[in-house]
Amino acid sequence: MFFGGLLGILILGLLACSEPRVPPIPRGDALADRVIREVTVIKVWDQSTDRLGDAGDPHISHYIEVDVVSGAEKGTRMTLPYDEWNVGQAPPAKGRTLLIAPADWVQRSPTSQGRPFGGW
Repeated sequence: MFFGGLLGILILGLLACSEPRVPPIPRGDALADRVIREVTVIKVWDQSTDRLGDAGDPHISHYIEVDVVSGAEKGTRMTLPYDEWNVGQAPPAKGRTLLIAPADWVQRSPTSQGRPFGGW
């Protein structure tokens, strides 16, 4: 009985970690948000393997959970959409600190050639 309860707690803990802590910002809202923020990447969800249920947008390749690390929004956690086809590069890695506006990750980059057939 003890091990069954422990296993149940472990499974619930793993399921709780499989979704962002804050709901993803919709693609349209991100596209309109051009405020540049310094953020640190907490986790990256690949939409092809880590579906976010109803929160996932089929026109987005990834969702990236970030912490804002400076400015007026310091300490805010956000889950931002990222589209590798529009950006033209792989998503940033966990732990990386960047200066970005949410629109940068969903609007079409003039230099984007899409995603390479074999991946990044």
